[in-house]
Amino acid sequence: MAKASAKKPVKKVAKKAAAQRRVHQATLSVGEIVLPKTQAAVAITIRRRGERGTMAAAGELLISRGGVRWRPENGKRWRILSWVQFAKVMES
Repeated sequence: MAKASAKKPVKKVAKKAAAQRRVHQATLSVGEIVLPKTQAAVAITIRRRGERGTMAAAGELLISRGGVRWRPENGKRWRILSWVQFAKVMES
C-alpha cells in the first residue's frame, strides 16, 4: 500500500498582522462629483505608523488644476509645485 501524502498546513495571515506591517496609509476624499473651474482639488491624507502602532498623520496632499500642494504633519506652510515643477521632481 502506498502511504498517504500529508498535506502541509496553509499559513493564514490574520488581518491584524497584515495591518501591523503597513507603514503608510493614504485616504482619498473628493468634495464634489462635478468640479468647478476654480477651487477644485482632491485631498489625500497620508498616515504613517507611529511608535505605539497607531496611525498618525504624516501630511496632506492637495491635487488641483494648478499643481500639487503638500503640507507635512505639523507644518504651517504648504509646499506648492506647479505641474512643470512636479514633473521635474518626479523625473529626477
